Amino acid sequence: MNDDVHGGHARCGSGAGASRFLIGLATCFATQDGIPAVACAALRFTGPREPVIRYADLGALALLAEVSQDASRDNVDVAGIARMADSPEGPETLDAYGVTGSLRRAADLLHLHHSGVARRIEQIGKTLDVELSEPT
Repeated sequence: MNDDVHGGHARCGSGAGASRFLIGLATCFATQDGIPAVACAALRFTGPREPVIRYADLGALALLAEVSQDASRDNVDVAGIARMADSPEGPETLDAYGVTGSLRRAADLLHLHHSGVARRIEQIGKTLDVELSEPT
Protein backbone atom coordinates (compact mmCIF):
# COMPACT_ATOMS: atom_id res chain seq x y z
CA MET A 1 0.00 0.00 0.00
CA ASN A 2 1.27 3.45 -0.90
CA ASP A 3 1.36 5.81 2.10
CA ASP A 4 2.49 8.87 0.18
CA VAL A 5 0.58 11.97 1.17
CA HIS A 6 -0.92 13.90 -1.71
CA GLY A 7 -2.49 17.32 -1.50
CA GLY A 8 -4.73 19.74 -3.24
CA HIS A 9 -4.39 23.41 -2.53
CA ALA A 10 -6.07 26.72 -3.32
CA ARG A 11 -5.36 30.34 -2.69
CA CYS A 12 -8.34 32.48 -1.82
CA GLY A 13 -8.88 35.93 -0.48
CA SER A 14 -11.38 38.22 1.11
CA GLY A 15 -10.97 41.95 1.18
CA ALA A 16 -8.28 44.07 -0.38
CA GLY A 17 -4.97 42.24 -0.55
CA ALA A 18 -6.11 39.42 1.76
CA SER A 19 -5.04 35.94 0.80
CA ARG A 20 -5.21 32.54 2.45
CA PHE A 21 -3.62 29.29 1.40
CA LEU A 22 -5.86 26.26 2.00
CA ILE A 23 -4.70 22.64 1.82
CA GLY A 24 -6.52 19.31 1.57
CA LEU A 25 -4.39 16.22 2.29
CA ALA A 26 -5.04 12.55 1.52
CA THR A 27 -3.48 9.23 0.58
CA CYS A 28 -4.91 7.83 -2.67
CA PHE A 29 -4.28 6.97 -6.30
CA ALA A 30 -7.30 8.30 -8.22
CA THR A 31 -6.73 11.80 -9.49
CA GLN A 32 -8.81 14.74 -10.61
CA ASP A 33 -6.80 17.11 -12.79
CA GLY A 34 -3.61 15.53 -11.42
CA ILE A 35 -4.67 16.03 -7.77
CA PRO A 36 -5.96 13.07 -5.76
CA ALA A 37 -9.77 13.24 -5.71
CA VAL A 38 -10.00 12.79 -1.94
CA ALA A 39 -7.54 15.64 -1.44
CA CYS A 40 -9.92 17.80 -3.49
CA ALA A 41 -12.77 16.61 -1.26
CA ALA A 42 -10.78 17.54 1.86
CA LEU A 43 -10.06 20.94 0.33
CA ARG A 44 -13.80 21.66 0.20
CA PHE A 45 -13.89 21.55 4.02
CA THR A 46 -11.02 23.98 4.63
CA GLY A 47 -11.56 27.51 5.86
CA PRO A 48 -9.96 30.33 7.81
CA ARG A 49 -10.14 28.47 11.12
CA GLU A 50 -8.94 25.16 9.66
CA PRO A 51 -6.77 25.87 6.61
CA VAL A 52 -5.39 22.30 6.48
CA ILE A 53 -7.73 19.29 6.50
CA ARG A 54 -6.77 15.62 6.22
CA TYR A 55 -9.38 13.56 4.36
CA ALA A 56 -8.95 10.73 6.88
CA ASP A 57 -10.02 13.13 9.67
CA LEU A 58 -13.34 13.99 8.01
CA GLY A 59 -15.07 10.76 8.98
CA ALA A 60 -18.74 10.76 7.95
CA LEU A 61 -18.45 14.36 6.72
CA ALA A 62 -16.51 13.01 3.74
CA LEU A 63 -19.80 11.62 2.44
CA LEU A 64 -21.05 15.20 1.95
CA ALA A 65 -18.28 15.80 -0.57
CA GLU A 66 -19.75 13.01 -2.70
CA VAL A 67 -23.14 14.72 -3.06
CA SER A 68 -23.31 16.17 -6.55
CA GLN A 69 -23.79 19.89 -6.97
CA ASP A 70 -26.87 19.20 -9.10
CA ALA A 71 -28.46 17.20 -6.27
CA SER A 72 -27.68 19.79 -3.62
CA ARG A 73 -28.55 22.88 -5.67
CA ASP A 74 -32.31 22.38 -5.23
CA ASN A 75 -32.10 21.87 -1.44
CA VAL A 76 -33.57 24.91 0.37
CA ASP A 77 -30.96 24.74 3.16
CA VAL A 78 -28.09 24.62 0.66
CA ALA A 79 -29.65 27.55 -1.24
CA GLY A 80 -29.87 29.53 2.03
CA ILE A 81 -26.25 28.82 2.86
CA ALA A 82 -25.23 29.90 -0.65
CA ARG A 83 -27.10 33.20 -0.15
CA MET A 84 -25.44 33.65 3.26
CA ALA A 85 -22.03 32.93 1.74
CA ASP A 86 -22.54 35.81 -0.71
CA SER A 87 -21.94 38.14 2.23
CA PRO A 88 -18.20 38.36 2.95
CA GLU A 89 -18.72 38.38 6.71
CA GLY A 90 -21.49 35.76 6.81
CA PRO A 91 -19.52 32.49 6.90
CA GLU A 92 -16.83 33.91 9.20
CA THR A 93 -19.44 35.26 11.64
CA LEU A 94 -21.47 32.04 11.66
CA ASP A 95 -18.32 29.98 12.17
CA ALA A 96 -17.15 32.16 15.07
CA TYR A 97 -20.59 32.06 16.70
CA GLY A 98 -20.85 28.29 16.25
CA VAL A 99 -17.38 27.67 17.67
CA THR A 100 -17.73 29.97 20.68
CA GLY A 101 -21.46 29.58 21.39
CA SER A 102 -21.59 33.20 22.53
CA LEU A 103 -22.10 36.57 20.85
CA ARG A 104 -19.52 38.21 23.11
CA ARG A 105 -16.88 35.50 22.59
CA ALA A 106 -17.58 35.54 18.83
CA ALA A 107 -17.18 39.32 18.87
CA ASP A 108 -13.84 38.96 20.66
CA LEU A 109 -12.70 36.41 18.08
CA LEU A 110 -13.79 38.66 15.21
CA HIS A 111 -12.51 41.86 16.86
CA LEU A 112 -15.98 43.42 16.68
CA HIS A 113 -18.50 44.85 19.13
CA HIS A 114 -21.02 42.24 20.31
CA SER A 115 -23.97 44.28 19.01
CA GLY A 116 -22.50 44.13 15.49
CA VAL A 117 -22.16 40.37 15.75
CA ALA A 118 -25.76 40.17 17.05
CA ARG A 119 -26.98 42.07 13.96
CA ARG A 120 -24.99 39.77 11.69
CA ILE A 121 -26.37 36.65 13.39
CA GLU A 122 -29.91 38.01 13.12
CA GLN A 123 -29.42 38.65 9.39
CA ILE A 124 -27.89 35.21 8.84
CA GLY A 125 -30.84 33.65 10.68
CA LYS A 126 -33.28 35.47 8.39
CA THR A 127 -31.33 34.37 5.33
CA LEU A 128 -31.27 30.74 6.48
CA ASP A 129 -34.82 30.92 7.90
CA VAL A 130 -33.68 29.63 11.29
CA GLU A 131 -33.55 31.15 14.77
CA LEU A 132 -29.89 31.31 15.71
CA SER A 133 -30.08 33.42 18.87
CA GLU A 134 -32.29 31.07 20.90
CA PRO A 135 -30.86 27.86 22.37
CA THR A 136 -32.36 24.63 21.05
